[in-house]
Amino acid sequence: MYNCSKVWIDNRRADNVNEIAVFYIIVILCLVLYPNSSQVL
Repeated sequence: MYNCSKVWIDNRRADNVNEIAVFYIIVILCLVLYPNSSQVL
């Protein structure tokens, strides 16, 4: 299973607008593909 928590930690420090946009896209994909992982966030 994809480690959404690692993505969250890695991108939480992002200060670039594009990086933040990518981060939210990844989070949405995580929630869609792995609903159970939302508990990790």
